[in-house]
Amino acid sequence: MRIANLAKWAIALGLLGLSFLNASWIAPSPKGGLQLVAAHSEDKARCATLEGVRRALIDAGSGVMLDADASGPCLSAKTALDQFPRYHFILKVEDAAKVMAIFETLKRPMDERYGFVGDAQAVAAIRAKAPDAWAWTIRGARTCFNDYVKLGWFGLTPETCKRGTILVPLDEKWKVAGWPKRFLARMAAANTRVILTGPGSPTDSIPGLTRLEQIPDVPRDFAGMLWLENAALIGPSIRR
Repeated sequence: MRIANLAKWAIALGLLGLSFLNASWIAPSPKGGLQLVAAHSEDKARCATLEGVRRALIDAGSGVMLDADASGPCLSAKTALDQFPRYHFILKVEDAAKVMAIFETLKRPMDERYGFVGDAQAVAAIRAKAPDAWAWTIRGARTCFNDYVKLGWFGLTPETCKRGTILVPLDEKWKVAGWPKRFLARMAAANTRVILTGPGSPTDSIPGLTRLEQIPDVPRDFAGMLWLENAALIGPSIRR
C-alpha cells in the first residue's frame, strides 16, 4: 500500500514538473510580431498577376507566396521581385537553377526577405549556393512538428527542427508543448521559423486560414507567420 502511494506521489510530482517546464505564462514574451503570408496572388484563371501581387501584399501586409517557375501569361517571379523589392516573398521552387539565375540577374542576395520551399533536391541546391538562405520542404516542416509533439513535453527541441521550419496546424496546436510563448521561445533559441497554418497537415501543400471565425484561435501574442488562404478577408480583419 505504501509503495502504491509513493508511486502515485511520484507520478503527480512528475506531471507537476512537466507542467511548470512547459508553462507558457512564465515564459518571456516572444520577440517580433505577427507576419501574415498570402498563399495566393492569382486571378480567376489561377494565374499570378502584377495587380494580384500588389493586392495580396496590401491584404497581408507582410509577404506573398509565388510560383518561381511561372511562365507564359502568368507573372514571373523575376518581375514580382523587381517591382516589389522591399517586400517578403516565399518562392515555390521546382527548378533551383532558374531561381538562382533570377537573383543573379537582379543582383540581389537571397537574404531574410525571401523563403524558398520545394522538394529536397531543389532545397539542397539552393542551400549549396546560399547556405544562409531560408530554404525548406513541407515534408521536413511536418516532420519537425511531429517530432516536437513527441519530445517537446520533456523540454527538448528535436534535431529535425533546428535551423529549420515548423508548420503548426490550427486544429493541432493543443498538441504543442508550451503553446504559445514557451514553444516560441524554444523555436527562437533553435533558430526555427514558425508558421501557423489552417487545419490539416497534407505533405504536399499548406492550407491557410479561410474564415473569420478562425481568427480567435490565433493567440494575441503569437510571434510568427500566419498562412492565409483568403488574405483579402482575413488580413485586414486580423490587423485591426
